[in-house]
Amino acid sequence: MDRSSITSSPLTTPERVLTQLADPEVRIVSLTITEGGYFYHAARDEVQLDAPGLAHDLEDPSHPTTAFGCLVEGLRRRRSAGVAPFTVLSCDNLHANGDVTGRVVTALASHIDANLGRWIYGQVAFPNSMVDRITPRTTKTDIGIVTRLTGLDDAWPVTCEPFSQWVIEDRFPKGRRLAVRSWWTMSAPIRTLGVDAALAATLSPGLVPHFLA
Repeated sequence: MDRSSITSSPLTTPERVLTQLADPEVRIVSLTITEGGYFYHAARDEVQLDAPGLAHDLEDPSHPTTAFGCLVEGLRRRRSAGVAPFTVLSCDNLHANGDVTGRVVTALASHIDANLGRWIYGQVAFPNSMVDRITPRTTKTDIGIVTRLTGLDDAWPVTCEPFSQWVIEDRFPKGRRLAVRSWWTMSAPIRTLGVDAALAATLSPGLVPHFLA
């Protein structure tokens, strides 16, 4: 199953998503897809445009079925209407997630419309982000606790440490809403800081609501 596909429901249909993406009030769009849904082969540094989902969106870009197709169509509508683009924030545990997202979106857009691809490349921000929260190996003690608390026989429950830190590259050309969140850190460019320095940097706490801001 294509994990970046848009699930239709009375509240969330592709057209409803596109309408929201075209709304000038929307400044930030965040993604949580999982690494396997990015249509990107890291070893070959290659966007998999022949994957079924992207192939469909190339053939029928006005009726996208993937998150990336929706981003491209939403940005196309904004460009056509003279509306500034939103910032795209990947929240997935993926190395250089913003860079990868930008590669996929720009590649798809460029194959649909070269001018749109150039506009996205020059105008849309794709900040990187990363999460620091360890999920240690499951132990027999963990299994026993889960069984006792839930009554379920789970052979491999996932646990996590109490500590959490979300570091976001502070690259939001159209602005962002601010709020105090002790576990959110707005950072200088993550690639130049390095992982340890980025996690240590606390320049200003920020609020980035999931999906729409």
